[in-house]
Amino acid sequence: MMIPRHPHFELEESTPTLTLPAMLTAATPPPLPDDAPKAARPFLTAVLSLALVIFLSSGLISFFSDTLLLGFHRQDLAVMAALGSLLMILTGFGLYCLMALMPGIPKRFFLPVSLFLPVMTIAILPLLVYFKDHVLLIVWGLSSAQVLLGLFIVHRLQGGFKMSWPLFPERRLVEKAFSWENLVGVVVMGLFLLVPAMLLYLAFSAKLAVEHFTDGFVALSPSGISMHVRHYSRDDGKKIMLVPMSHVGGTRVL
Repeated sequence: MMIPRHPHFELEESTPTLTLPAMLTAATPPPLPDDAPKAARPFLTAVLSLALVIFLSSGLISFFSDTLLLGFHRQDLAVMAALGSLLMILTGFGLYCLMALMPGIPKRFFLPVSLFLPVMTIAILPLLVYFKDHVLLIVWGLSSAQVLLGLFIVHRLQGGFKMSWPLFPERRLVEKAFSWENLVGVVVMGLFLLVPAMLLYLAFSAKLAVEHFTDGFVALSPSGISMHVRHYSRDDGKKIMLVPMSHVGGTRVL
């Protein structure tokens, strides 16, 4: 069937369009911020700066305590120094665990901070054995080394001799995400290298102490405790045999 055309009008074919309100259109989700890990950077910077403050404070308190004890035989700060050292050991353990979880922490600065007290305390044991008359001087040298190390680290971090908060600038953090390689490496180094080495050195120091303070009559070995019998002879032919022994009992018995 033909549709008649009017001489003055023409039929136009058009497709209707449907416009939806803005509320019904599917909104594109906003992009996720690519700097999400950066939100924790100020908090991490404050934590690392606090660790440096504890390291320096415990070193300074120990230094003044050892100075009073060495120069004036006074123990006014001994308890405070012991508490500060204990706090620093706990802080160092937490700092070591933090470095295992966050690879962005520069280990060249904070590994010495976390390991200084336990490692150096064991390291000076042979000095305490062979120079027992200079124990106070050796301990004073240890606390002085802690203060100098702390000042050196802060100097490197701050870029000069200045003290501004935070002690650890945020720009020193490295942009590194969590990695299993870093976690496994730090744990393996601590459990299978550092701890066994410290235990072996401690056993070696104990062996030196026993042999030194018993003049070689008693010796420690993996098999146990052994005692040595010594024979002495004089020019006139008389001989003496010394046998090491120990007495256990009350003062009335001895």
